[in-house]
Amino acid sequence: MLALTLATTIHIGVLGTSHPTQLEVRPSRNSILSVELPDRTEIIHEPNSLHLDFQQLESPVRVTGPNGSFTKFVICLPGGVEKEYYGRLEVRRHYYFLQMVVEMDREFAVASVLAAEGASVLPREALRAQAIVARSYMLAIGGRHEGFDLCDTTHCQLLATPPSPNSEAVKAALDTRGQVLTFRNKIVPAMYSQNCGGRTKAFGSVANGAGPHDYPFPSVECSRSGHASGHGVGLCQLGAMNMAVAGANAEQILSHYFPGTVLALPNGMRRPMMAVPTSLHENEIPGIYKTRVLSRQSLGGPTASNGFSVDMGGRGASSAPGKSVPPGSHAPVHAATS
Repeated sequence: MLALTLATTIHIGVLGTSHPTQLEVRPSRNSILSVELPDRTEIIHEPNSLHLDFQQLESPVRVTGPNGSFTKFVICLPGGVEKEYYGRLEVRRHYYFLQMVVEMDREFAVASVLAAEGASVLPREALRAQAIVARSYMLAIGGRHEGFDLCDTTHCQLLATPPSPNSEAVKAALDTRGQVLTFRNKIVPAMYSQNCGGRTKAFGSVANGAGPHDYPFPSVECSRSGHASGHGVGLCQLGAMNMAVAGANAEQILSHYFPGTVLALPNGMRRPMMAVPTSLHENEIPGIYKTRVLSRQSLGGPTASNGFSVDMGGRGASSAPGKSVPPGSHAPVHAATS
């Protein structure tokens, strides 16, 4: 069975590049924190907070909502860095700094990736395709870190501040819940970039058997042109936008950029990709939409948010996600950057 049937949550290492030796955790508005310490459990209400120090931390500290539930909280680092999360937090000593790992609902993690990828400007079908791609990449590369599945940097996938329950990012994640691209019954590490410049790049080292993933990532024509942005492998975000505006659905978009794959559904069914009509590849799109797309320097950046306040069923990554290559591959050094 595919890995997607085994877990509904995912563990993400957050703010790791900061290497903090001190930090503060406080409840978000209307939230309550339950802190499991070695000798006791403390309940923290706002405006109170939990202070942790590397020198004083003897064993991991776990932060949840009441009865171990997911909750909203803010991690504050020295220097003014603050970021909100929704899930469960564990803080542990790691070498010379504090390591923070957030357990999130898998679909909420997908929604947070979509928010980081500029979900507010993507047409519905392009956003649904992006959700499936982000989820596939997330599950295919899981386990590349010791102690958690993924990090929140461009090494894995960027995460935005928790999106609103009514946001387009959350709607797309729930609408495609559990759907992943597969090839030879393995989840495809479906990479993506902002603009391929007119044609995506092939990634032959995967096809040659490097690593556990053997999808060939072929080079395909795209409706986008001009200066490329990103590694250019897999889904072209601006090309997917063009296809969606021209009438393509998510499956047609995925069929074009990942030919030969099969869409695996959480109920065990498998759906080969549909053929893409030639008319959906044309460069001409409505002028008002083209102006909107070209006026943005990047698809990245978090969208406006009021926080995420519902449990999506979980119980226990400028724009750059998908830049990392599958484990064990031999891509050029710059393949993981944009």
